[in-house]
Amino acid sequence: MSKGASNQRTMTMKPKITWQKVLLLLALVMSPLLLANCGAGGELVSSNHAGPAGPTAPSGWYFDMTVTPQTIVFGGSTVATIRVWDSQGNAVSGAVGQISMTGLPPQVSSVAFVTGENGIVYVPAQVAKTTVPGTVFLIANLEDSTLNLPVTVIAPSPPTQPTGP
Repeated sequence: MSKGASNQRTMTMKPKITWQKVLLLLALVMSPLLLANCGAGGELVSSNHAGPAGPTAPSGWYFDMTVTPQTIVFGGSTVATIRVWDSQGNAVSGAVGQISMTGLPPQVSSVAFVTGENGIVYVPAQVAKTTVPGTVFLIANLEDSTLNLPVTVIAPSPPTQPTGP
């Protein structure tokens, strides 16, 4: 985690609820519920795991994706682990796909991936420091199939003020 510039703020005891906070809470609560029902072909989605998806066309492969960590501070990064196997359960090396990150403007990025001999690839994804708190989605595409997982982006904690005499 990187430390941002320190800002001195006056703390008040009166909670302030803004429409941005309500929208953020709604997004955090609804994202997992919506994603739990958006898979095709028996795809299962848990908090940090999606899949399996497949069989893909034309190769008939299956794949899943895990994202760790799933909550990051903006400017931080996460890693998507993508695993590909064939209909016999054998790892598929050399499978080429694409992973992208979308969700919070103006950030949209995309990179290609290729699985190793073990059928696994680790794809790091960094969230821009200009991103506002909310949810971004990592989307993995392999042939004609897609998996996606939410990543929660939070603001860094304000610096603590020293106490004492």
